[in-house]
Amino acid sequence: MAQKGAKLLKRQARIAGIKDWRRKLLSRNGIKAKKLSKFTYGVQIPLYGVKLDSMRPHKVALKPGRLITQWARDKGIKARVITVRPHPFIEAGWRNLVNSIPTELERMINKILR
Repeated sequence: MAQKGAKLLKRQARIAGIKDWRRKLLSRNGIKAKKLSKFTYGVQIPLYGVKLDSMRPHKVALKPGRLITQWARDKGIKARVITVRPHPFIEAGWRNLVNSIPTELERMINKILR
């Protein structure tokens, strides 16, 4: 289930329109399933992703050398300051995972009983 959760969160990030400029979030070592203890697994999300999901809207100066400045130039933005907002992909991915649990459990049970 943790692997399924990691895949869903990556998909939700892409649906939310997140482009991985730092190559940390959607890469192989970004969002992934991880063993927490002997019988416990979870989904590991880089701090960068958590901040993207939960930050408050704020203004960012487009200074030379910043990745966001490069992103803004690629988008054709000529302003010196832009307002950035969160991309709430974690909550949406969690909802999708919770909704898919009954289907996944049924699939696993059917596989075991065959």
